[in-house]
Amino acid sequence: MLVRQLPDGCALSRARNGGVAWTTEHELLAAVFDVLRGGNWQRGGGKGPRPKPLRRPGAKTAKTIGTPVAIEEMRQILDTWDDPPAGAAPAPVKKPAKKKPATKRPRGGVAGGS
Repeated sequence: MLVRQLPDGCALSRARNGGVAWTTEHELLAAVFDVLRGGNWQRGGGKGPRPKPLRRPGAKTAKTIGTPVAIEEMRQILDTWDDPPAGAAPAPVKKPAKKKPATKRPRGGVAGGS
């Protein structure tokens, strides 16, 4: 319970964030910075690369998993992804179920009333 009540920027917080006293105010300022930078980029017509968010202390950078593939090669893979083997019968196509038309209700008043 005591740990939850520690102030921002305390020794525990600095130890967890690589020696940086990153407080709630810093986090909010970084969020404002990210939004302003993105808005300015958007109002500028989106020219240039999209701005990256400000790096927060303790945040891990993204790692590439696997081997990069050229766009044309990936398109070819995706185009043939669901193709059945040669000579196989095509899979049956399911037709969507028809919806019943909505029934109209009488407007206003009680039905059958005078």
